[in-house]
Amino acid sequence: MFNTLSVLLAWFIYPSLVLLSLVLVYAVSGLVQLMVTQYFSHLGALGCPPVPSFFWGHLQLLHDAENTNVYNKWREELGSIFTYRGFIGGYRLVTMDPRAIIHILSKPDHYPKPSFVRDSLASMGGEYGLIVVEGDDHKRMRKIINPSFTSPQVRELTPIFYEKAVKLRDIWLSLIDTASSSPTEIHNPPSILRHTDKPFHLSFLSPATPILPLRSRSRTNKVNITSPSPSLSLPSSYSSTSSIRLDILSWLGRATLDVIGLAGFGYTFDALVDDQNELAAAFADVFSAARKFRVLTVLQVWFPILRYFRPNRMSTESSLRTMQRIGRELVYGAQSRMARKGEEYRDIDFREKDPGKEARLSTDGDGALKGRDLLSLLIKSNLASEDKDRMSEDEIISQISTFMVAGHETTSSALAWTLYTLSHHQRSQSILRAELLSIPFSPMPSPEAISALPYLDMVVRESLRLFSPISQTMRIATKDDIVPVSGPYRDRKGQKRIEIVIKKGDIITIPIQAMNKCKCLFGDDAEMFVPERWKDDPPDPSHMPTLYSNILTFLHGGRGCIGYKFALLEMKVFLFILLRDIIFQPYPGLVIEKRLNVVTRPLVKSEPERGNQMPLLLSRTPSATIAIGPPPHPGSL
Repeated sequence: MFNTLSVLLAWFIYPSLVLLSLVLVYAVSGLVQLMVTQYFSHLGALGCPPVPSFFWGHLQLLHDAENTNVYNKWREELGSIFTYRGFIGGYRLVTMDPRAIIHILSKPDHYPKPSFVRDSLASMGGEYGLIVVEGDDHKRMRKIINPSFTSPQVRELTPIFYEKAVKLRDIWLSLIDTASSSPTEIHNPPSILRHTDKPFHLSFLSPATPILPLRSRSRTNKVNITSPSPSLSLPSSYSSTSSIRLDILSWLGRATLDVIGLAGFGYTFDALVDDQNELAAAFADVFSAARKFRVLTVLQVWFPILRYFRPNRMSTESSLRTMQRIGRELVYGAQSRMARKGEEYRDIDFREKDPGKEARLSTDGDGALKGRDLLSLLIKSNLASEDKDRMSEDEIISQISTFMVAGHETTSSALAWTLYTLSHHQRSQSILRAELLSIPFSPMPSPEAISALPYLDMVVRESLRLFSPISQTMRIATKDDIVPVSGPYRDRKGQKRIEIVIKKGDIITIPIQAMNKCKCLFGDDAEMFVPERWKDDPPDPSHMPTLYSNILTFLHGGRGCIGYKFALLEMKVFLFILLRDIIFQPYPGLVIEKRLNVVTRPLVKSEPERGNQMPLLLSRTPSATIAIGPPPHPGSL
């Protein structure tokens, strides 16, 4: 018996102890190496605020940076170049110098995203998404995708923006009318708060109306948009005080999801009217709750194996699988339509994982795919004869998932924050509404007419400045570098420096939101909502020559936001439709805070259990259009 136990110990317990010991030695040795590296870091010579914790440095303080504006407070004390401390005192460089930021963002190959940032982004859209990949892979993919987001292509999508904005307006007006006769509070639709077991199959969806240039659209292809008419009488229940509490964030998320479905992939997801929409629920899981400061999250940066134990990892992976499955169904549907039209394509067999399988069908003469929407371009890329112009099947699916996420979540958050700040600035809301009502609604205003509205443009610029959907970005140096600065700064010892010395492996934080609110660029009222600044005293373009409006919201350089023109026009159309007919006011007594979960989302301080939400009071304007059709079924609210 004793011999048997000895054998069992030898075969099972001892090897486990040896393996555990090796893991501990690896972890401890890595920890010691990290501590030594950080102790001798050259960044220690730069200014640094007092460190509250040896183990966690400033990380817990920075977790709430969106509400405390701590970066700008540090800038006032330390100058535009300084460091903060991370895990076990690790130094991270912060640059709030415009010239240094442009230098770093202009060299994406020298300054890619750190692996822990890429890993976090991959959990939302896949490891081959455009926001994840770096280097030559990113350049190849961006070249393929770029035609979907040119100015002419975006202008052709304007009817889709109008269609979904009008549908959202009509739903909200119906809810206002319902509440005026039987007051109630309406929050998130249930399917936004939880997953549903109801399967979502694109075979049940109808293809989108073909997108034609505005001037060539026939009467049968026109989007059915209801025009406000002063001759329409208001319901008897209307009064100037009739209003409803509504969570605009969840509704805007559904509307922008419908937009990206039609504009990017040629399908309608019907998220606005389907209260059991699986795709909307999947996105809700990804962004369901603000991230809390956790010790495990900090350790995962330095010990990648711990990333396997992320909180909510199972639900996030389930959501990603849902998005990827729907992406494959989108591809199958597109292939079928191409086959019926007799267009040539390469049959990507996603189910059998056989990249060598190829089917040649009849062509339209030159074998080219006609569509310039994102899905057509992705499938067309697989036809390319050269590898530099081709995407693999996994890459295509990752792009679909990535753009379904990025194409709607950032815009819906930006719109929610815009309406929130207008609710707190009634004068600006009234000025904007008067401008919007100054141009006729029928015929549908062109993209040029919408873009030419000066106060609308100023409001959008100011909102994107104060409420950037992405609050910061990080980069890691792949080689030593000397970074130029706008002016001299002082280090920890008070000595003047005229450049930043970068060593390979240095992690650099660029605080996007803090730069957008920096007094050095926007004056003493930088933290205030002042749309008129863009007319009376716009920032000097030479100070921050970024992708858009001299602010960092869409970044700069080769990693700048590829869809920013799409997002800007979509925002302006939605504001044009919603603000003409609806008055937005803050809900009394509620404090809205910013919470970061990749995207900066709102959270009611006194209602954290309800997750991310943006409750506002909505009421009709005196000239509001009568909502068409019955209000949504109460079960969907």
